[in-house]
Amino acid sequence: MGESASGEVRRNDFDVFISYNSRNAEIVRRIAEHLRDTEKLRVWLDDWCLDPGLPWMDGLYKGLRASASVAVFVGPDGLGDWQAPELQVALNNQVKSGKRVIPVLLPGAPAPEKLPDFLTLLKAVVFRDGPDDASARGRLVWGITGINPLARVTQGDNRAPMVEVAGRVEDPLDAAEGALADALENGSVTFLVGRFAGSAEAQSPPSPRSLSEAMLRDLKLLPDNYDGMVPGVEAAAALLATERSDPGMERRVIDLLASFNVAQPAGVHGALADLMRVLQHKPPPRANRRVPRLILTTSFDLCLERALLRAGLSFSRLVHHRAGGRIDVNVFQDVKRIDAAHVLINGQLVDVADVALLDKQIYDCDQRSVRLQDSGMDPGRPDNPLASLLVRDLPDPILYKFQGSRDIDNSSAISADQCFDFLWRLLRQRCIPSQIAEIIASSTLLVIGSNLLDYDFRLTYHTLLREQLEINPNPHYAVVCRGELDRRDYGHKLTETAWGKVKQVAMSKYRMELLDVATAPLLARVAARLGRRWGA
Repeated sequence: MGESASGEVRRNDFDVFISYNSRNAEIVRRIAEHLRDTEKLRVWLDDWCLDPGLPWMDGLYKGLRASASVAVFVGPDGLGDWQAPELQVALNNQVKSGKRVIPVLLPGAPAPEKLPDFLTLLKAVVFRDGPDDASARGRLVWGITGINPLARVTQGDNRAPMVEVAGRVEDPLDAAEGALADALENGSVTFLVGRFAGSAEAQSPPSPRSLSEAMLRDLKLLPDNYDGMVPGVEAAAALLATERSDPGMERRVIDLLASFNVAQPAGVHGALADLMRVLQHKPPPRANRRVPRLILTTSFDLCLERALLRAGLSFSRLVHHRAGGRIDVNVFQDVKRIDAAHVLINGQLVDVADVALLDKQIYDCDQRSVRLQDSGMDPGRPDNPLASLLVRDLPDPILYKFQGSRDIDNSSAISADQCFDFLWRLLRQRCIPSQIAEIIASSTLLVIGSNLLDYDFRLTYHTLLREQLEINPNPHYAVVCRGELDRRDYGHKLTETAWGKVKQVAMSKYRMELLDVATAPLLARVAARLGRRWGA
């Protein structure tokens, strides 16, 4: 397994390297077999991977280099003779490349405080009930893959998983929940919702990867059974546009997005809409002007609009056209929630499971277009109608669709060429509403559904966010749950394998703290905490 033509083992040919004391061989083997046979992980275990007749030390270190993570098993007798050098190599690799090192405590192992110091600093997996301990096996899989099988959220269950930290049980959502609740109570939070929001849920709109796959299959560049990595949406769309033109490519993407026609379950979008409902009960500020609640999104789909309508919320929507010099304004008024299954929209009773009828309400909503007055107008003039758009006079929450929307023709910046053209026009025309910039500059930013390496996040950061965040003293957060990452996406795979470095870059470059927690439960818990405070 995993050897190149030269006989060398390639990097990350194995998901996990098993380091253990030979006195614990039987229990370790049973756990390793579960990882290999049930979880379908690639496991390096000496009995399985060391070739007879060859120097075993050389094979051991090759296995360490070729493994994405190392599980260090500790039993009643502590570390074995060869575990210490194995662990040293693993820790060096962790520092250099972000590889995970997972302490695994077997029944009878020393108390965590009696372990070597370098192990007490790492989150441990504790097998209290032997090798068949399902909870411990789940946490071990989480440590190896970054995907928490214990944290799959089902409708109506927003509990967060408990995590073993050096022998102590902690809830990873607690600190994030408290910080965001305080930010919402004492100030304002701007939400940036990226294209991956909800893509890890059972029923979700086509993910960015699915869109790319579909476009590449149209070009006959992928076989039907392909399950590997693909380029981003913007790259695949650029390829499709060369064959079908921009309008043909856009029609294809719109058709794919419109194919999502099932009742959307409670997930990221629903949790955010529920939080918006709770924020309606926030006591008015004693002084200063009201700061509208702002949701930025780079998604083309209508999931956020549907979620806000399902929650019975009136709201405003700004759709920024890729041509730059135009913003469409919609105001969804007279929306009221009747019960869990129905909302009243402009006097019409709508079943919240009827996606087609919800979308019709979105398509039919009155809109006005705000444009640069003429092509020769100096965009720096104070009467620039785009820059001076009176956002604060609109009902909130305000949904600002920064890269267009599928229900408005020719508005979305999808392909790489369209995104570059959009960037050029934004910088040339200065057409971002100044009041939008003011809201961002005075609020905490929470990024959800967007990895910091995603193309749409970086475009949004360098055009809309950067200047505002550089003068903004508030803390900022990005929820990048490794359990929700698409491991077949290049940027997400890099984030998963180099998590430590990505966290450092997030803080140093963007001044953002990465929160490795499940998105929907975090939003639900923040809403519940604020609801208790405000009696909502």
